[in-house]
Order: sequence, then C-alpha cells, then structure tokens
Amino acid sequence: MSTSRVINVAVLGAGEIAMCTHLPTLGFLSHMYEVTAIVDVSKQAVEHCARKFNIPRTFTDVPDMLAVCSDVDMVLICHSDEFHSVHAVQCLKAGKHLFIEKPMAQTLREADDIEAARLASGKLVFVGYMRRYATAFLRFKEAVGKLDPAQINYVRFRNFTSRVKDGIISQSGTYSQRFSDIPEEASAKRLQVATSQFEEYTGLDYKSPVAQYIRACKFHISPHDLSLMRELFGLPRHVIAAVPSARGNFLSIMLQYDGFVLAYESGEDAVLSVDATVEVLAQYQRLKLAFDSPYIKGLPITMTTLSRQPNGDFSEETIRPTYEDYYTLMFKELHRCLSGDAEIKTTVLDSREEIGMLSNILKVLAEGFEKRQ
Repeated sequence: MSTSRVINVAVLGAGEIAMCTHLPTLGFLSHMYEVTAIVDVSKQAVEHCARKFNIPRTFTDVPDMLAVCSDVDMVLICHSDEFHSVHAVQCLKAGKHLFIEKPMAQTLREADDIEAARLASGKLVFVGYMRRYATAFLRFKEAVGKLDPAQINYVRFRNFTSRVKDGIISQSGTYSQRFSDIPEEASAKRLQVATSQFEEYTGLDYKSPVAQYIRACKFHISPHDLSLMRELFGLPRHVIAAVPSARGNFLSIMLQYDGFVLAYESGEDAVLSVDATVEVLAQYQRLKLAFDSPYIKGLPITMTTLSRQPNGDFSEETIRPTYEDYYTLMFKELHRCLSGDAEIKTTVLDSREEIGMLSNILKVLAEGFEKRQ
C-alpha cells in the first residue's frame, strides 16, 4: 500500500472502547483511515455510532458485513473478548488485514488458529497493546537496556485505577452511551463460548468455587502490564506468589526473573485517579515510567530518572517526550506497517506468549485457593 493511501476500516464492536478511543482517534487521523462500516449485536449502538461518527454502513452480523464490504481493507476488532478469535479467522479468510484489541485470544489453540489464518491469507495482524507505542515507554526501554542486568535490584509494576459509574470515563468528554437491546440469544451464546474457553484454558469446571475465584482475580491482571513486562524483560522463570486482597478488588503477584524479583500490584477503588507505573530499581539509578488514564486524550506520559552521579551528587530528571497520546501513536505506526514501511512488533506470536504467562499465574492462584479450603 502507498503511504498516502487512506485505509478503509470496518469496526467490530460499538461499545465503550470504540466510542471513547478508537472511533475518535481514527476520525482525527482521517488522512490515514476512513471508517466505512461498523458491526455490533446492539442495533441501537451501531446506529448511535453511525450518526455520531458519520459511518455509512451498519451491521449486526460479521458475515453480512464481510459479504457486502469488499472495499474494506482492515477490520478493527474491539468487541467482546470471547469472539475475537473466531471473527479474526473469518476476516482473515475474507482477505482483510486485522487490528485486534487485547486480549487477542483466550486459549493457545485460538492463538494458533489466528496465526494459521494469517499465514494462509498473507494479511497483517496487529494486536493493540497501545502502551508499547508510547514515546515515553520507548525512552524507558532504552534506559533499561543500558543498565547492567546484574545491577537491577527490584522491579515494580503498579496498575491502580477507578471504574466507578460517575468516574473517569464519564468525565472524558467523549459522551459514550450504553444500550440494552442485546438479543438474549447473543448473551446466551457469549456465556456458552466463555464457559468453553475457560474450561479449555484452565481445565476447571466453570461453575466451581475455584473457577469463580480465578475469574474474579483474572479481571485485575491487565494485558497491558503483562505485555510491557514481556517487552522489557521477557518471560519470568516462574511465579513466586499471587494473592488477592481480602475484598478481592486488589491483587499482588511476585514473578522471579534472572537476578531480580518483579512485583505486580493491580486493583480498583472509588478514587478518581490512575496510578499506573513501572519502576526499575538498579544500584545507581531508579527509573520510573508513569501513565495516566487512556480515556482522557493528551494526558502526559513521563519518565523520571533518579541517579547517583560519579562524584556522589544526586540528580533527578523527568522527561515528557510528547503530548501525543499512545492511541494516536499506535495507529500511526499501524499505518506505517500497512504501508510496508515498518514491521509489526505486537504480532500474533508475541501475544501468544501472554496466554502462557497468564496461565502460570492463574495456576498459582488456584493452588492458593485450594490450600485455604
């Protein structure tokens, strides 16, 4: 594709993430993308998005969209996680490039199905780990890469946020709406698929107490964080511990890497604030990367370096490389990939690693639950 080519996009999913981030961002990048179709099981949601974002064609069924929209170059998948893989394979077989919101798939088999379809189609698949495209993260990665690995003492990831009804999203200025016209058969199908995926992935009975416990804990394990861990440090050697808080709304995980322990803290409360940070504590430097809410466009992402200088002086430096948000940066990079000017780093195989990493964490959580019974 030419770098000047406008990519025709069909969006699968007319929910919160589409209304708050993807559709507005693609609209700002109208010299790169044009959304020509939108699909959702909620007819009210697709009609709302079509009016608000000037999308000419609406559908409630993916095969219907693929049959009609031969002009679509890329499908953006951001609907219910349970259907990512089946619709990804359908779209690849129809000859479409793909952007898939994380998590890409629920099981290793599904990831393998997507990769097989990608290879057979010759199309591109880009998984939407937007934080990995933030300029501050790339600076942070460079700084971590310059550290002597033997000097790393400790690494800490934190992801504290708030999702109360009157919270951050309602104050984002995007005015997203929720609709209740989802057909009963669609909800039943989603539960059926979710049950099958969970049981295949964990080997547990979906309705068992341990399975309910695991699903509650899994909600607090962010694909963003696991993805950043993997790009910075690779996969851990093993999971030391994983423990939820008494109320279940916070989770602490300890991961063993070569030479250091990584502590991961995640949770939600009613405080309208985001504390999403990565800290690498080395012997002579402490590096900190700080994110804010992805729903408020343009909030700065910063990197702070605390250092002991050769003469013994202490120094502190904070950089803000850009106000350009990571969704914009990600979609600009995606366009370069579609144009043949860059290689995709958040690939199917890259995302597949996360499924195995998460599985190891869930096993430790399940073992802890069984011991307490």
